Amino acid sequence: MTRANTAEKINNYPTPTKLQRTLQLSEVEDNRNFTCFNYMNCLDTAVKNNWQSFTCRECCYWSEDKKPKRTKIFQELKCLLLLKAIFA
Repeated sequence: MTRANTAEKINNYPTPTKLQRTLQLSEVEDNRNFTCFNYMNCLDTAVKNNWQSFTCRECCYWSEDKKPKRTKIFQELKCLLLLKAIFA
């Protein structure tokens, strides 16, 4: 972890971590927290910075016990990705 990430965590800023590759569908659940109140801001950060992908795992808001498992959002994401694959 960098000093910048440590400072951001101390101040409770969300800290999405840039990934150099796109997550596989099977990896999404273990790397993203769709129910976090900061998720859309982190998604905006990734888009504005042209990131290939990102993970929430290093963020101060990430917690294994709070992270939802197999939520409706995750199921909807799978449907959207399937539609994208069919119609892209």
